[in-house]
Amino acid sequence: MKEVNDSTENMQYPVESESSNIQTLFKKGILSYDKGNIEEAIEIFQDIINQQPDFSEAYINLGDAYYKNDKVNEAIGYWKKALSIDSNLITCYINIGNAFYSQNNINDALPHWHVAVTLAPDNTTALMNLGAAYEKLGDISNAFKYYEQYLNYGLKDKSKDYVQILKKVTESKRLAANYFNTGIKYHKINDYKKALYAYLQSAKAYPNYPKVHLNLGNICYKAEKYKHAAKYWFQVIKLDPEDGNTCCNLGVVYEKLQRYTDAYCMYSRFLDIIKKQSIATLNVKKRMAQIKKHLDKNPEKTKKHLDKAEDYYKNRKYYEALWEYENYAILKPDQLSAYEYKITELKNILNPLTRSVKEAFEAGNKYFREKEFELAIKAYRRCMRLEPKGYYTDIAYKKLLECAKFMRKS
Repeated sequence: MKEVNDSTENMQYPVESESSNIQTLFKKGILSYDKGNIEEAIEIFQDIINQQPDFSEAYINLGDAYYKNDKVNEAIGYWKKALSIDSNLITCYINIGNAFYSQNNINDALPHWHVAVTLAPDNTTALMNLGAAYEKLGDISNAFKYYEQYLNYGLKDKSKDYVQILKKVTESKRLAANYFNTGIKYHKINDYKKALYAYLQSAKAYPNYPKVHLNLGNICYKAEKYKHAAKYWFQVIKLDPEDGNTCCNLGVVYEKLQRYTDAYCMYSRFLDIIKKQSIATLNVKKRMAQIKKHLDKNPEKTKKHLDKAEDYYKNRKYYEALWEYENYAILKPDQLSAYEYKITELKNILNPLTRSVKEAFEAGNKYFREKEFELAIKAYRRCMRLEPKGYYTDIAYKKLLECAKFMRKS
């Protein structure tokens, strides 16, 4: 178990202030804090706030000082006050998450770290903490997801934490691959019992290989264990949302389980992925038409998806909430506009990279048009760092070269 980095982020230096007196006080407060004179630091930062109530950095540092004095609730209050002034203060979200975690309140810690990652997908502190927290909750799939993102963005870190997490992830994936290969060997000779055991051990070691869950589902389906097949195939979709064939298979198995709303939604997702018309897509459309007749007679079954979504959202089960909001929108397309904002919010939480890469690229373009080439280069580099291989990467690199060319001319 990797322990959360529960220290506060570094003390904040003043970004702007109209008063040189406040600048002087600020430096004095930081010096007092660094020397361990916490009470003195608290008095100084409180004095600054009295003079300039909208000075967010003072609230952050006051929160840090209270946290240092083990006054966690007071610290959280001041960090939240800083966020009321500027909602983009990543430091505050991390600190609040750390504070809740120090109180063994993981459920309230998680959303704050998620917001930090939504604002900065490459923030290694938030990523590492999310991995550790999910591991503690027993959600190993999410734990590995965030550990691997931490490893991706923390390449220059090479700290003790980095080395430990790298070793953990590498060994887990190696063990899982060995079990998977053993499972394949037994699967090929129809020794399903031994294949099943090997696949289960693979998923236990590292739960994020889609093919492992696919093969588990296949074995269960063949044995007519449809509930188990549905469970494993759902994991495939969670790990690989573009697997159209598994969407179709899930639709079939949900029909066998008489879960008709789920079947309809899976068939709809299948058609969204597989655009080309074929015998399979025509058959799916026929099945959907038949199911629709049943659903029209039982509207309460559709409403259950919205109820599930709201419950998952309330309990911060973000993936499940997103899934059920999307299902409800599929079943009641006229209601999409009412819940689209939540769907977007959840997508940003679960996959913040897409939005952040686009924002960095657009910021680069804005600075480029304004001939602020140094700022444009910085934005394009961030775009490339966030996603070294992707839609915007090559374009950002070319724009970066253009910036350098203009800078040489000027």
